[in-house]
Amino acid sequence: MYAQEGKSAQTIRGIAADTASGHSMPFVSVALQNTTTGTFTAEDGTFAINDVPIGKSTSTPFSRV
Repeated sequence: MYAQEGKSAQTIRGIAADTASGHSMPFVSVALQNTTTGTFTAEDGTFAINDVPIGKSTSTPFSRV
């Protein structure tokens, strides 16, 4: 997971993967911890959370829906 910084906001991108098998995790909820900002992973496990203010936490817990 990494953040791309802009002027006042950043995009956080990553891939959700199972740590045991390494397989990607499709259609999983991804959210910034302690916020209502989040998204779902794509079929290949990738995600992007846009317009995150710089300095916000980049901790992203996952949950299967």
